[in-house]
Amino acid sequence: MKSKSVLIFFVSSLAAASLSCSLFSGTGSGTGAGDLGKPLADNLPEETHPGDYITYQGYFFAVLQVRDPASAGGGNMGLELVIGNQSGALSSPFSFSFGGVADESGRVYGQAFENYGSEIRIDPTGLLAHGERARGWLDFSIPAGVRPVSLEMNLINPAGGWITYQYGITPAPDGYVPLQADLAGKSFDSVAFGKKAEQAGCAFKAVRVEDNLESIPNLFFRLPPGARVLGVEVEIGSTGDSTVMIREVSVVDGGGYVYRLEGSGKKMEQGQRSVEAGERLEDELYFVVPSGCTPASIRLICNNLSDPMEDILLRSALG
Repeated sequence: MKSKSVLIFFVSSLAAASLSCSLFSGTGSGTGAGDLGKPLADNLPEETHPGDYITYQGYFFAVLQVRDPASAGGGNMGLELVIGNQSGALSSPFSFSFGGVADESGRVYGQAFENYGSEIRIDPTGLLAHGERARGWLDFSIPAGVRPVSLEMNLINPAGGWITYQYGITPAPDGYVPLQADLAGKSFDSVAFGKKAEQAGCAFKAVRVEDNLESIPNLFFRLPPGARVLGVEVEIGSTGDSTVMIREVSVVDGGGYVYRLEGSGKKMEQGQRSVEAGERLEDELYFVVPSGCTPASIRLICNNLSDPMEDILLRSALG
């Protein structure tokens, strides 16, 4: 399927791992799996609080929780966020970027990249297909005594320019009715584990899985509490007469939550992102996933240079 998104997506530069898990389903009107309903109408209300879902350009978004250490003398404020592609084309999940959190005077405080906190961070840099979503935390540097009241977001206006939107993050008043979105899941077609998925000259399969790993080989980083490393050995091949370019490899759970690639044991770690005509790439890929989640499939997004505008999405089951 060709990607026909008319939006250009800009995102914050993050060194991030994604937390996205059907175990944490959030609030909302939709339940279960199956095809999603009609496209979402844009919904940018004047008043929002944690737990409210807004919709914009085919995506839903919400602040789920606020971790506020300001009352204890300052530090980093943490926001747990969720975003989902409910009606859009395959694309980067954000039609907006984060400007920081703002206090009542309008002063904005930016993200804290030097301290990742104790939770897995959301990754807004990858691609989401229709029905996929991501969830995790971002931290913001807050001086002592400051009480932020909103998350500042810059939304791309399809008509041109930008829209600045303030998502309120103060507790909801008594009797407040949360804003809802259709959070129904979506089933995805995957080939059986060990079998080859093939489309438009690209072949892909998972051949081995290692779970409950404590670290990623040759990569030194602090594994957040409540997380584990999943290793998947894959084969990516070009079965046509032109080169296949690898855009992204991700693990997806049964609820459509996406876990981004964190490292590899061989070639992709060394920068190989293409497979020449008639060739095959074999590699061990590693993903950071929350404890308690059951990844359902691994997906490949790539392009064949014979038709570079076509987005090829292949899925291989992991169980």
